[in-house]
Amino acid sequence: METTLRSTELNGISISYLEKGEGKLLLFLHGFPDNAFTFQNQVDFFADRGYKVIAPFMRGYFPTTIPQDEKYYSVSLGKDIIELIKFFGNEKAIIVGHDWGATAAYAASIMNNERIEKLVAVSVPRGTFSKALITNSCQQRKSWYIYFFQTRLAEHAISYNDFDFIKLIWHEWGAKKWEIPVSHLENVIKMFKKEGVSKAAINYYRCFFDTSKLSVNESELLKKVSEEKIKVPTLYLHGSEDGCIGSELCDGTESFFDCNYEKKIIEGAGHFIHLEEPQKFNDIILSFIEK
Repeated sequence: METTLRSTELNGISISYLEKGEGKLLLFLHGFPDNAFTFQNQVDFFADRGYKVIAPFMRGYFPTTIPQDEKYYSVSLGKDIIELIKFFGNEKAIIVGHDWGATAAYAASIMNNERIEKLVAVSVPRGTFSKALITNSCQQRKSWYIYFFQTRLAEHAISYNDFDFIKLIWHEWGAKKWEIPVSHLENVIKMFKKEGVSKAAINYYRCFFDTSKLSVNESELLKKVSEEKIKVPTLYLHGSEDGCIGSELCDGTESFFDCNYEKKIIEGAGHFIHLEEPQKFNDIILSFIEK
């Protein structure tokens, strides 16, 4: 069975996604700077084990369209995921979210926990990151790009010299011993060259600080998503050599969950655990979701 690229109109945008397999719905959500093809190994692995695997291109990431309202808030991402689950006609789904995909998964789990059977979050711990941007000097240095993205220079800077900025991010965030898959990184760069994608990716980080585009109802929902504890059984994975978010931010994350919560630090892995340690990553998740 081949992986298929499809699309559907949901939540005001055309969402494209990779699809393979039949069975219980399992979603893989990518982050920055990446796309759905990052999960090809997982798509194949879990489809072969009886799951219907869907890996969407997040809003603004080609070939998914760019939302006209330019909203990239956690609640916007969460609604995309809930609507996608409904589109496939499933009562519940298992969600695996990496980086911004983890943020989307957290939001969806609070916005409609009856639709989420289990949650796997990767490389972005819940509840500790925002505080670390103020109180943790090591994390502040690692997150320099977030502050830079607030400037007008950002969109032009990341595209300079054939997107050297994106290549640097991949090298800094992965484990030192890891050999980055050249073909996938080239695919990511090709995607960033599409009109509007760079700005869309940067706007995720601008929305993180600027909530002025939110309606009153959306603001209330964002407050709920930020403050409520997650009640969905959750597995959290983080690489010990993550160059994007320090593994020390995993400490104390248990307090943000009111459910069965497991946390694993993957020794020797960086930010892209699913690519750096694919077999270990897949086996850990399979064990968790089939308990």
